[in-house]
Amino acid sequence: MPKLILPQALLSLFAAFAPCCTQPGFEYFVAFLLNFMAGTGRRTAASAYARSNLSRHWTNAVRWLSRNRADQRRSSMAQRLLKLLLSRLPLPRDSKGRRRLYIPVDETRVQKSKAAAKMDHLHYWYNPQGGACRGRYIWGHLWALVGVLLPIGSNGRLRCFPITAGLCPPKDKAQKSKNDTSYTARTFFRLLEGLNWPADCIRTLIGDGAFACKPLLDWCREQGFFLISHVQLNADVREVLPPPPSTKRTRGRPRKWGDRINLREVYHDDSRFQPLPEPLYEQGVEGSYASLIGVLKRSGDKVRIVLVKTEKYKPFALICTDLSLDPLEILYIFTDRVEIEITIRELKDETGFGDYQVRRQHAIERHGQISIVACALLKLLRTQPQVLGAGGEIAAQTLPWKRARDSFSTNQVRTLLQQACMAELIFSVLAIARANVENRRAVAALRSLGFGMC
Repeated sequence: MPKLILPQALLSLFAAFAPCCTQPGFEYFVAFLLNFMAGTGRRTAASAYARSNLSRHWTNAVRWLSRNRADQRRSSMAQRLLKLLLSRLPLPRDSKGRRRLYIPVDETRVQKSKAAAKMDHLHYWYNPQGGACRGRYIWGHLWALVGVLLPIGSNGRLRCFPITAGLCPPKDKAQKSKNDTSYTARTFFRLLEGLNWPADCIRTLIGDGAFACKPLLDWCREQGFFLISHVQLNADVREVLPPPPSTKRTRGRPRKWGDRINLREVYHDDSRFQPLPEPLYEQGVEGSYASLIGVLKRSGDKVRIVLVKTEKYKPFALICTDLSLDPLEILYIFTDRVEIEITIRELKDETGFGDYQVRRQHAIERHGQISIVACALLKLLRTQPQVLGAGGEIAAQTLPWKRARDSFSTNQVRTLLQQACMAELIFSVLAIARANVENRRAVAALRSLGFGMC
């Protein structure tokens, strides 16, 4: 197994996380992070030790994951990562020129074997993607993931950078619940409240249909966040009531809710739709949209509703608690939320997000946080591949059935990093050999002068 030596070009990126660890612990942090970024196979404590130059026993790497105050150090690591990304990449702006920070949130499941029964928070979690072969329930962990959308490339398209993640505790180990998001909302609250978000921008959460729940809507209202989410066409949406007259008094209690808006009837009314100026996603999906303002009864928030009609996908409706956003901006921002799904796959395939072999919750979350930092740094290096000495040889290797990219992929950056680590290893070995030759010449010169003790 080849050793991984940190390239000199990455010292500034790794040094940004030095305050999160002690001086001896920073060596283990570098070994873990470099193994997650450029290693192969399973990313465990044993593989991080085998690919590094640590002199101590490999069990010390496992102990480093299980140290005290790990949760505080994990939040500090996530805060350092957020500060590093915002200092190197600009925030996107809306049509009115306002700086916005889009925060996609999602949950994912990591399957574990029955042999890992001593791990914390193991449970049977409902798997909506499971079929008859895999099953509807997965024995493992449920993770809550938080990221940010920042522009990359010449076209300025938003890409997802993971920031932090946390384990969701099971509600009841005796029963299986399909609707886990309303209960796991407190895990998202813990992750979002543990970070110092910039105050000079408009912060917007982006989630799928399960995140349009009352706990998250109430939390966004209290904390000054906005929410963009997906709702069904049978959602209970009411018309906005006009303000009651202040002079005339009527008998009875004042009306609280307006008439119900039937979203299905609005969807079938073609006169309210207008064509999209640009296709959705990268697949060129064309369609039309309609917009209206109503009150979501589940939380009482006034929201903007965007109905979308396409030939390829089923009809869906979006809600946004920020009424100042245009309907097209809401639609295109929500389509960029698919980037967090790609990021989750990269976390599991490229940086070993689910390869942890520790038992306690804080140790598992520290492993996941290091994997998140590794994935975010790989994505950050996509904007500056010349740091790793990248030329045009990898970018030119585009296959005929793939679209041309305006930037390097995460796997290509990982290949460049592996080449840089091997170059550091080769030149370090040559430097040691050259030093040994110079030492032998110096010793021979001293002996010729009569210094026999040398």
